[in-house]
Amino acid sequence: MPVSNKLSQPIVMVLETSDYLRLLDAHQLNLFNQKFQNSLVKTVHHEQGTILQANDASCRAVFPNASSAIFAAHKIHDDFKYVTPRIIKNSRRLHLVLAPLPQNALTKGGADSFFNELTFFCEYLRFNFVITRDVRRAYRRENRHAVIDQDLIYVLSEREQKFFRDLMVYVKKHWSQTTFNRKEMAAATGYSVRQYSRKVKRLTGLSPMAFLKSYRLRKALRSLHDNQGRIGEVAVAHGFKSSTHFTKSFRETFGILPSKYAQRSG
Repeated sequence: MPVSNKLSQPIVMVLETSDYLRLLDAHQLNLFNQKFQNSLVKTVHHEQGTILQANDASCRAVFPNASSAIFAAHKIHDDFKYVTPRIIKNSRRLHLVLAPLPQNALTKGGADSFFNELTFFCEYLRFNFVITRDVRRAYRRENRHAVIDQDLIYVLSEREQKFFRDLMVYVKKHWSQTTFNRKEMAAATGYSVRQYSRKVKRLTGLSPMAFLKSYRLRKALRSLHDNQGRIGEVAVAHGFKSSTHFTKSFRETFGILPSKYAQRSG
């Protein structure tokens, strides 16, 4: 059982699922979401957690300590695999990030920045289950130096957090530019081009330019889902030099033509 809350720091869980679910038949989508959401809510409450925000594709919750957060995350991870429909087993992924709750994180000014950073980690790190080193230290303290299952959980270091935070700031500012300078991108994170490329590859599984394209495609998918322009307009607005390149990249990533996706979303 978790130790007393007096010895523990609250831990936040941010959960995100991929956008592939939006491609499913609406009836099946509703059945899957209802089953998973019921399981998620039950698990969070069982571990004395509080849900701050939740919808079909994401959840933010806070737990009294690292032990309850990790136990809940394990259960949610297992339940997700169990209830996911077979037809999307290979494309549907759940991403979890656990981090200590800063003192100002639930204030009006601090909440957006903190949760946006963790959401970015969920969306773009290649690992399904991530905790910070502070969470690992807290878990070991609460459970007499218990070992984290590193085959399942990736422990994100403080340096990696800073690197990805700096990368996020730069990409959010410059992502729509059709010309992108890798040297400037690397300099924004404080590393050489070679070091920067190696770190991006390690954390995302992608080269820097492939990571940038992935970022653009995800934003484009959301724009199409919200009917924010025609295919050619969305392509140009999201940094693609032509609608042909955009269409090919979109289909390779999501398995569907952007035109068909827009029709289904509309």
